[in-house]
Amino acid sequence: MDQLRPHQDELLYLAELAGIHMDKDLFRNLVQLLNMGVSPDAVFNVLKIIKKKKSEPHRVRRSHSSQKAVSRPK
Repeated sequence: MDQLRPHQDELLYLAELAGIHMDKDLFRNLVQLLNMGVSPDAVFNVLKIIKKKKSEPHRVRRSHSSQKAVSRPK
């Protein structure tokens, strides 16, 4: 199901005109959450958390085995 309903397509177009660009699948999922009764505030808070997590620098954790010295043949 790649197509949006006509009113959803118009809403997505309106969002793009307002400077909000998103994938159609993401938009469809957001609409489904709202149709299921999920609070718009809850959706907004989850999106804020996701954005914050994505913008944080990734910390690379070294496993204990990667810290061992590797002897190489000469």
